[in-house]
Amino acid sequence: MPAKTKYLNAHRRELLLWGNCLQLILQSNIDRFKGKELKWISSIVLSVEALSKLMLDGVDPTELRAIDNAIKVVEPTLYAHKLVNSQEPAVKVNIDLLYDLAESAVQLCKYECDGNFDTCPRRKMFLDLLIPPWNESGPCQYYRKEEK
Repeated sequence: MPAKTKYLNAHRRELLLWGNCLQLILQSNIDRFKGKELKWISSIVLSVEALSKLMLDGVDPTELRAIDNAIKVVEPTLYAHKLVNSQEPAVKVNIDLLYDLAESAVQLCKYECDGNFDTCPRRKMFLDLLIPPWNESGPCQYYRKEEK
């Protein structure tokens, strides 16, 4: 059996970091899952943890410390501007401004919505831009009902 490597190469280190980020994301959102989904998510978290331990077996303590520090600062982020498929010129906008604009557009939904959520262009736009939903239940996650 070949000796364990003392230091990870850049490719394996990056895979380890992404795996651990996935594990942290799933663990921090585990309360959003139920039933079979919860079993699968729990299994994935345990599998990633086991893989990480296997990948780090025999690694030098200084390497472990460097990887641990890197895990603390890596923030996987989805970039909406990379989702633009148009060949038209695109303008980069601060995400907070985009969310503010979306907030005002969502506010208009309660006045302009015809209830046809499957074909709603505003809802499609919000989904395409990865705008966080207003709520997590109902036929449209962006629709705000009138408060009574």
